[in-house]
Amino acid sequence: MNNIERGFLACLMLRPESLIPASTDVRQEYFESPDAGSIFGAISDLYADGKPIDEVTIVERLRTNGTLALVGGAVAVSGVRGDTYTTAGFDEYKRLILRDYRVSRIRRAAEQIALRANEPIDDASELSDYAARVVFDAIGDEDESAPKHISESVGDVAREIHAFVSGEGRSVLIPTGVHGIDNIIGGVAPGQMIILAARPSVGKSALATLFAENFAIDSGAPVIIFSLEMPASAIVKRMIFGRACVKQDIYRNGGLRTKDLAMIAEVGEELSKAGIVIDDSSTLTLSRLRTIARTMVKKHKAKVIIVDYLQLMDGDGNRESRQVEVSRISRGLKSIARDLNVAVIALSQLNRQVEHREDQMPKLADLRESGSLEQDADIVMLLQRQTLPPKTEDDQDRRGEAIIAIAKHRNGPTGSCKLSFHQEYCRYSDYLPD
Repeated sequence: MNNIERGFLACLMLRPESLIPASTDVRQEYFESPDAGSIFGAISDLYADGKPIDEVTIVERLRTNGTLALVGGAVAVSGVRGDTYTTAGFDEYKRLILRDYRVSRIRRAAEQIALRANEPIDDASELSDYAARVVFDAIGDEDESAPKHISESVGDVAREIHAFVSGEGRSVLIPTGVHGIDNIIGGVAPGQMIILAARPSVGKSALATLFAENFAIDSGAPVIIFSLEMPASAIVKRMIFGRACVKQDIYRNGGLRTKDLAMIAEVGEELSKAGIVIDDSSTLTLSRLRTIARTMVKKHKAKVIIVDYLQLMDGDGNRESRQVEVSRISRGLKSIARDLNVAVIALSQLNRQVEHREDQMPKLADLRESGSLEQDADIVMLLQRQTLPPKTEDDQDRRGEAIIAIAKHRNGPTGSCKLSFHQEYCRYSDYLPD
């Protein structure tokens, strides 16, 4: 056993009542030396059982566990207790033990990746995904996915309910900022996968962009946007002109006024401080998305991921039917939402069937290429807006109206609400009747 481990154990034996509760983030397997790990395990067991902790009880517990001879006998335990360490160094000893354990995990991860890289590989994305997973597992919280006794979950739920009733826990839901939608779903929650679907040119991207602004600016929730269709500059331009209520055609025609420029500058400054990251790579695989998302969550505490849009993503692995590929992407996005504890909003196309209905109102069955989207999603939003040339006066009147249906809501009510679409800004808002 090294000096760091000896110092840490000596501190626990000197002041067990105050220092053992401060050691809950250390586990037996964190010790480099099995001897030190066994002694720590004995001390922890005694504390959990409410027994006194001294040389005699530790030796007896090691004997009961059958590990006394392995640690070197009673002499080894006495040697640790007799070392001239002081409790002043406890925090530093603990920090070094945690550091060395994490370094060893990363080193083992690197070795695993090197071994895998030397094997025959058909698809480089498989190796990339494997490497990202191994590294993330090495640096992540090893307890996150451990099975829980139901009592732990009951306790978690009780605390959540208490916090919600007292008003402290309502911030778990991140409002979309569109009141009609929030009145139905309350907002998006960590771990949820949300599908926002519509036919082309209805305004999926415009609504998702509005969500991103509201998440980042109004709620302070950092957002990652994966845009496969629009470059970052086009997204930011849409945000700036829409938020400033300045028509882009005036800008293109050289007709901006002084007050327009002032509003654009003000909004630009506001957006530059917002927690929004945009990845506009035209090719995006599930493994690349997962790798970037993990980094952004760890570095920037990202809370929401927006993918625009799902059918443009490439699946990892061998090429199969598009339906199978979309199913794999859907399951992957759901896994990312749960593993990283973020809300994932995936935009999706609807099939042409909706255009043959008289009211053109989409249904869950219209989700394109895969029924797994409906199955995997916690919330499905279906957006409908009059985009075809108006046939009647009523159609003309409804040009600025849209309907968004919450067609699936795993943990709450469904319903629909009206939105207003401002064509001149390519921007949605709460419904504003004429």
